[in-house]
Amino acid sequence: MCEFVSFGVGILGANFGKIYAGHRLNSHKGIESVNKIKPESYRECEWTSAGLTVRVNFWRNRDKILHSIRSRFPTRNALLKHLFSGLTQAQVRAELERMMCTEKRLYKQFGSALLKRLRNPNHKDSVGKTLLHCAAHAGNIDAVKKLLKKGANVNARDKNGKVPLAMFTDNYTPGLSEIATLLIKRGAKVNVQDNLGWTPLHRAANNAVATVCRTLILAGADTTIKDKNGSTAHDRAHWSEWTRRIMNKALREREAKKCLQKNRKKNIAAV
Repeated sequence: MCEFVSFGVGILGANFGKIYAGHRLNSHKGIESVNKIKPESYRECEWTSAGLTVRVNFWRNRDKILHSIRSRFPTRNALLKHLFSGLTQAQVRAELERMMCTEKRLYKQFGSALLKRLRNPNHKDSVGKTLLHCAAHAGNIDAVKKLLKKGANVNARDKNGKVPLAMFTDNYTPGLSEIATLLIKRGAKVNVQDNLGWTPLHRAANNAVATVCRTLILAGADTTIKDKNGSTAHDRAHWSEWTRRIMNKALREREAKKCLQKNRKKNIAAV
């Protein structure tokens, strides 16, 4: 518990901008004990990226606040239960999306607790995206695994027709190929096209995500599919010579595996 509420762990941070379980501590408008803040005050405030404003002078009352939190919530689970009590499903989804995409440090501490409160992992936001879209885009493999366990649809489409397998945009994000492999094993379609006619391979090639391109090709992605402009995935990778090389190498690997399988079948039939 001491570690949970100490400085520098992202819960009560070293400045006023640090987030405390989705809430912000601001140093203005008077002094108020944490013990006097009722659970209803949490629920009445808006859970957004700005968080909840707790009206305390944090610098002058640091020790008092920490002692108050420790005495009121002796365990980490007790504090989490209090903070998350009364959250609507919309608020849970909003907090999860924010943590997965921009507050990954907070996700490590609160993600599991929030995911347990999530009832429908396939709910779509205003643009048709599910939490699985957001987790794949952020490269959050832990969130992807837990959402899949809760029954997230790997082939859910947003309003642009994009599936979670087509959400990889940054080649420098680690773990994207592992997420792609996991989605494919769970039944994600590798040749599905969006409203522009782009497949996940088109999207990965256009963004030069070479590792995902290799994973998709080895999983059977069709490199001859054309989008509405008549471009193939190779055409979309025209500006990245490295990505084109990786794609060509993956194609050769796939063809070599097919030849080996044919030879094995012939040998078995001959025997």
